[in-house]
Amino acid sequence: MHKYDTEDYRRVDPQFGGDAALLRLRHNTQRAGMRMILDGVFNHTGDSHPWFDRHQQGSGGAGHDPDSPWRDWFTFSEEGQAHNWLGYASLPKLDYRSTSLVNEIYAGEDSIVRHWLKAPWSMDGWRLDVVHMLGEGGGARNNLQHIAGITQAAKQAQQEAFVFGEHFGDARQWLQADAEDAAMNYRGFTFPIWGFLANTDISYDPQKIDAQTCMAWMDNYRAGLSHQQQLRMFNQLDSHDTARFKSLLGKDVARLPLAVVWLFSWPGVPCIYYGDEVGVDGNNDPFCRKPFPWDPALQDTQLLALYQRMAKLRKATRRCATAAVR
Repeated sequence: MHKYDTEDYRRVDPQFGGDAALLRLRHNTQRAGMRMILDGVFNHTGDSHPWFDRHQQGSGGAGHDPDSPWRDWFTFSEEGQAHNWLGYASLPKLDYRSTSLVNEIYAGEDSIVRHWLKAPWSMDGWRLDVVHMLGEGGGARNNLQHIAGITQAAKQAQQEAFVFGEHFGDARQWLQADAEDAAMNYRGFTFPIWGFLANTDISYDPQKIDAQTCMAWMDNYRAGLSHQQQLRMFNQLDSHDTARFKSLLGKDVARLPLAVVWLFSWPGVPCIYYGDEVGVDGNNDPFCRKPFPWDPALQDTQLLALYQRMAKLRKATRRCATAAVR
């Protein structure tokens, strides 16, 4: 259950333990010296959110009331159908032409973006879901302006806030404009490694590339970024939106250790999707989201040891985290 159907941007779902559970986690991560980033789903909301209220659980929701105070927070066709995310009617798309919506999401002093970065939460930043789709008029018009606004608001609330976007495509226009600090590096890291080591592409179709082509792809992509931006890129072998890399390898699973070493040694921030470090497999959603195997007997201890060695090496050797590639 991914819970991207937002019903309340200011309270934690009781199924996740409510506000108390998040605050407890926040305090524990601070004591451990860990930073914590929230996932911001600001392109669309759930149709049960009071702003929209498709099922009329309250009154005044934009889904049924043309006079709703939130009506212009969404885009409606002449037939009264709300624009949504990729055809999912349960996810009505937010319309950033509305000044009051902009104030609620990021511009206002008590906006949602600022709210979670202030005490008592004191979160360290935001990951922006489907960042390239957010915008005005049911589409992505003035997207760059609003993403930059979100980032600026975050840093006004918390000077060291880290804001990065979910980009399956080329993220460089956002990065070159300093609209966000970094991006999920599918295009510059994940997909070339998939092609080289797993012989598959973004659509899970066969794609066999050699080492020279892989390196040219990765080098050409990072050439459009400053060195500091390269060091902030969010590198991953897989994620909650893809098949597990181990499963993509199939009979070539012996290549997995090479990919792990690559993950920790390439410029950027190595991201470990939970369970990868103990050998969790799984094809695309929902199979890539299976529960973590807490029983040690179900864990790949050799793979875990490799992850631990690489993490220790990266932490002990500054050059691993800051060096350029030649």
